[in-house]
Amino acid sequence: MDNSAAGFERSNNGCTYCQGMLVKSAYDAKAYNLDELVAKIKSENKSKQYDCLIGLSGGVDSSYVLHKAVEIGLRPLVIHVDNGWNSALSQHNIEKLILGSSAPYLSEVLYWPEYRNHLRAMIGSNVVDLELLTDNIMNKVILETAIKYRIKYILNGVNTSTEGIALPQNWAWNKLDGLNLRSILENHSDSKIRNIKPIMPSKFYLFKKLNRIQNIPFLNYIDFSKERALSELKNKYNFVPYKYKHYENVFTRFYQAYILPQKFKIDKRKMHLSALIISGEMSRQNALQVLQTDPYPSQNSLLRDKKFVLKKLGLTEDYFSDYIKMPENSHENYKTNIHTLKRIKSFLKLEIGFNK
Repeated sequence: MDNSAAGFERSNNGCTYCQGMLVKSAYDAKAYNLDELVAKIKSENKSKQYDCLIGLSGGVDSSYVLHKAVEIGLRPLVIHVDNGWNSALSQHNIEKLILGSSAPYLSEVLYWPEYRNHLRAMIGSNVVDLELLTDNIMNKVILETAIKYRIKYILNGVNTSTEGIALPQNWAWNKLDGLNLRSILENHSDSKIRNIKPIMPSKFYLFKKLNRIQNIPFLNYIDFSKERALSELKNKYNFVPYKYKHYENVFTRFYQAYILPQKFKIDKRKMHLSALIISGEMSRQNALQVLQTDPYPSQNSLLRDKKFVLKKLGLTEDYFSDYIKMPENSHENYKTNIHTLKRIKSFLKLEIGFNK
């Protein structure tokens, strides 16, 4: 981590971000008991068709969640949110995981003409978090699916081992800020919001509370190692790995490996590699060597992805070249739910503290 991350400060024991992960890791070690979690899920859902819901992207983390959940005897319903950017690699992995696990599977395909217009609007706004669109809608779809099938437990691939470094505030925006997303779309798109509608934080948390739905960071409940997970997935499902985290999605790969470094001077690999260093899966020397390489797997893949993304979005080379040169526009220049989110977060902390 370095000064490109807001709030970065060096200390004798590392930096603010690394110290934050160490504190979080110490808490996680005490907070999660797999046997208790599994027993609770099974006992509360004996009469139901499914006892948990898993969102599957085709990446390592979500794939391993599905693998372990089935292995320990849970009965998940699997859902994939298809935003039109699945790579052949992710599609291969999803198919192999579903066939190998025999888990029931749903695919929510976002309406491409509207999603394309939304994404073009996000690009035209010059804000940093282009993934706010997909991530907000994904949260909405997964929540609505849980409610529809009366599922109380959503198992996700969030984990301290690979995601323990806090996301710097200047690198992204809160994914539940539906008002910010709506405001950006309304200001930069000629088309109306019809089918793909953002979810607001008040609605998200209210619906979760009323339906007693819990998001479970499942990989924190097991001794998770990315290398071991990859080995198991390869052996059992013929899983095909990818170079960096989240590169199974074509647009996410292009966004993280090209747009963020070129336009915003952000290299998200610093977060992911730092987490692997602290969890003992990589040396700092090796991580620094990785950072000296290009974020893209190869120059050919960059050119191929760039051509594909621009054609699929209907953008010209000149437009995109100008976009890369344009200065960043702050999310704060649009309407926002961020203050509501902070109040909700504060309330939830108090509630958790009281329950403990």
